[in-house]
Amino acid sequence: MSITCELRRVSERVIDHLLASPEETTDVLFPELLPDGVTPRWGPPDVGRGGTLEKDWGALHFLLTGSAGGTEADAGARNGLASFLLQGGEPLDDAELAHPPTRALRPSEVRRVADFLGGLDAETLRRRFDPARMNALGVYPSGAWEAAAPEELDALLDRYEELRAFVAEAAAAGDGLLISTG
Repeated sequence: MSITCELRRVSERVIDHLLASPEETTDVLFPELLPDGVTPRWGPPDVGRGGTLEKDWGALHFLLTGSAGGTEADAGARNGLASFLLQGGEPLDDAELAHPPTRALRPSEVRRVADFLGGLDAETLRRRFDPARMNALGVYPSGAWEAAAPEELDALLDRYEELRAFVAEAAAAGDGLLISTG
């Protein structure tokens, strides 16, 4: 079973609600999983489109921070913005999801992240790609990086461009983000 990273654009009103009622996080993140006939509590314009980083979240985190994630040092990396995928925003303690908590980034933080990502181009990230170090640090998916072909790096950089565009669109619309890794 693989660990993926899912993102969902949401209004600040939804974030405030989920901080008070985190048990509803799954319904907002994955409305398609609601039983037939059940209408989601939240819809447009409060909940926007979602996106996925699939299994690329660990490598993207490494390219942004130089670490495998989950450490206090990450939280301070590059003004804290670089570690937004794993440590940004406020945790939503939804025990139903049974993995690290979903994190809610408010619109003001999404704007700062969009500005940060806007300043990083693919060539900068290409230079940061270090398969030996990624394996040594256990970057997810662990052990997969030594044999990484150039096409895999290109696909990873394409995923970064998708992420950068997704965050920029959310920032331009004044949306926050939910980020769930599990």
